[in-house]
Amino acid sequence: QKFAVLTVQPRIASGRFDFVEIPAGMLDGSGNFGGVAAKELKEELDMEIPAEDLIDLTAFAGYPGGTFVSPGGTDETLRLFAYEKEVTEEELADINGRCTGLVEENEQITLKTAELDTLWRIDDAKTVTAYTLYKQWLAAQK
Repeated sequence: QKFAVLTVQPRIASGRFDFVEIPAGMLDGSGNFGGVAAKELKEELDMEIPAEDLIDLTAFAGYPGGTFVSPGGTDETLRLFAYEKEVTEEELADINGRCTGLVEENEQITLKTAELDTLWRIDDAKTVTAYTLYKQWLAAQK
């Protein structure tokens, strides 16, 4: 059975203090997308993940520069990565409800686990896009 680890945190623009989404972060200007993604996972999930173990979903889909978020108003692009790891039921339970985030960045993050096939129901475009790309990546592995 596949699960995803999600973050629950305040997202003021949404008007919600319990916004559910995949872990996310901003690029630091280095151009090292995989390294920044691994750093964010360490900060938000408290998991050490080697950058080379990340699955670059946007490159898989044919847009290595990322997917445009809102091309009518910004040139911002989004790179999406996945990571797979087998865990025990106890390890999964330990993740659910864990509080994380960087205090110096005023992050107030609670982790939540969810069955993978429920991600399409989350009202966050990056989460739905990541789910869709991951499912396509899985199908291509067969």
